[in-house]
Order: sequence, then structure tokens, then C-alpha cells
Amino acid sequence: MEKYLYIHDNRTQLKDALDNGYISQEDYDTAEVVAYGEGFTAMADHTFDMRPLDRIIFEDCVLSGGRVQAPHMNINDVPYYRRPETIARKAKCSLEHARDLCQFWSTIGNTQSMVAEFIQWVKSRGISPALKYFGNLAAQLGEAECVSPEEFIMSLGVEAVPNEYSYHPVGERDEVELDYYEDIAPGWLKGILRSIEQVKTTEVLSAIGKRAFEAHMGVHTGTFWMHYNAKKAELTPELSQKAEEIIEFIHKSNGYRLGKVGKRLFELQAEGELSKPDWSRIWEAYHKRKECLGKK
Repeated sequence: MEKYLYIHDNRTQLKDALDNGYISQEDYDTAEVVAYGEGFTAMADHTFDMRPLDRIIFEDCVLSGGRVQAPHMNINDVPYYRRPETIARKAKCSLEHARDLCQFWSTIGNTQSMVAEFIQWVKSRGISPALKYFGNLAAQLGEAECVSPEEFIMSLGVEAVPNEYSYHPVGERDEVELDYYEDIAPGWLKGILRSIEQVKTTEVLSAIGKRAFEAHMGVHTGTFWMHYNAKKAELTPELSQKAEEIIEFIHKSNGYRLGKVGKRLFELQAEGELSKPDWSRIWEAYHKRKECLGKK
């Protein structure tokens, strides 16, 4: 079993050291064997009985600031709110202009609250006045600042080596604020989605779906049908248990039996036992089954 792979004392390490010539035979014979004790054995048993996710957290994560932190590759150590792509999206400007703003704000100040205020300023005044204002302000502050020893070293081209790994809290949502798709969708698609939300009957919804199928909406097709199917499910009443049994019987019927089933359905409908939505679904299933058997 896996738990017996754990070493309970240091005898194996001592033997490896002797075999590799790190210690002499005399040192090996006189070395004191140190047992790891029951605590280590208990930890080995506990780890072996863990679920895979619990074991990953136990072995790889650390506890810091009262939160469990998991390691990840340090691909980009710049906070999301200071990244050019984030600023370009929020300020509604080009990526090139966002890079200029990032450079200016690194001199002026770029805490999260400051960047949020700056972005609102850009959105209200426009990108051209913003570049001129923040550029002049950054230049004035840059001339007034003293050069620190760290800045002098950086000017020589010596950069600090970034850590290979960083840590993030486990089980907590990212603070990145993403735009809803409806906020960035084209106007014509927003109008169609609003129309779907206002539909009251499946007949009207089917008409919208037919027009959309003929329109070929390209990359927005999936978005449309997602909203369409959600609305259809909302407008479609639940079947009664008897209607579900009839539909299941229809699906199992062959061509000869299906003809008798159709005759019996007319008789049941005349009796008025089931609701209109039930009969709509029943006849839909009947015609689909009949079409399917006709193709065989």
C-alpha cells in the first residue's frame, strides 16, 4: 500500500549516504537512528485516506492570512486593473492608448481606486484630452522625483528575476469585473433578445425562431438559440403523467401499431380528458414518430 512508502526513520537515508560514499562505514555503524515517530505514521495514514482534491490541497497549498493559498505559474504578475487590455476595455479606447495611460499612471499613482477614478475621467472627457492631461502631469511629477538607488540600478538594465510561482486564494471568486455579453452585443441582437423576453406564447416564439433560422446570424447564432430555448422551456407547461405515458408508448410503437394508436388518440381527445398543451405535445410526438418510421 502507498502509505508504506513513507519512511518512518532515517535508516534508508543513512544507507544511501554510505552507498554513494558520502559517509564511511564507521560513520554508518555509529550513526544514531532517528525515528520519525507515531505522528509521522498518523500523517501517512491520514494522507492515504484523503480524497484526491483534499490531498492536493494538503500537499501543495499553504495557509496565509487566514486563507488557503494555492500555487500557480507566475505568467503575469501585473494586477488585472493595471493591465492595458483591462483599461482598454473599461475606458473604451485602443490598446495602444491604454499602454500610454498605464505608463502615465505608473508615475502619477496606480492604486486600484485611483485607476478606477482615472478611467471614469477618460470616459467622460475623451481619450485625446486624457492623454494630454495625464501625459503632462506625469512629465511634471517625473521631473520633480528624486532618483532612488533602486531606480538607478534599473536604469542600468538590471531587472529583478520574477518568482516562478505566485499564490491565489482557493475557493474565492476572481475580482475581475467582466462585462455582460448583452452590454457589448450589437444593437440589433439586443433588440431580438428583448423581443424574446417579451413573448407570451409559443406560437409567437416559433415565428421569431423561424425568421432567425432564415437570417443566418453568424457568430451570434448560439447566443440567440440559448435565449430562445430558455424562453421556450419557460412557456412550455409541464406534461401530465398520463400524457408522458402516451408519448412514451408512441416512441415504442412500430408502423402497424402506430396506426391503431392514432385512432385511439382521436377517441381520447374527443373525451376531453387531457389539456390542450398535453394534446399538442402528444400529436407532435405522434407525427415525428410517423415520419421517422416512414423513412425506414
